[in-house]
Amino acid sequence: MQTDFFWEVRPGFILLGAAMCSLVISTFLASFWPEGDLDGLPVKGLALGDYSLMPLWIWIYCLIWWFVQDALKVITIRTLMAMPQFRPFKVDRAKYEEENRLMREKADKEEELMALANKGKKKDDHH
Repeated sequence: MQTDFFWEVRPGFILLGAAMCSLVISTFLASFWPEGDLDGLPVKGLALGDYSLMPLWIWIYCLIWWFVQDALKVITIRTLMAMPQFRPFKVDRAKYEEENRLMREKADKEEELMALANKGKKKDDHH
């Protein structure tokens, strides 16, 4: 759950790259789609109409509402977190680490046993 504004947390490079590619491609298609019919409806790219700056104004509109939506998200989450019934439980970090260590040890022992069993099985197969 992200309780901060979008600029306070950097997205992963894969997500950022995918988002940029999709935004560039969709903007290009919406701006320069050739004039014609699509499913019986007349279509034409936004930049090909009477007002060629239409894609720019749509981007500005979307960015303004992105900031508004993010501010409302932060306000909502912080308001909910102030209410005791919506607060997440606290995780005991030391207990979590110990349980994780024990599970890893158990998995390692099981892997060793499986490797030994497979090794013994291969010896039996060769004789």
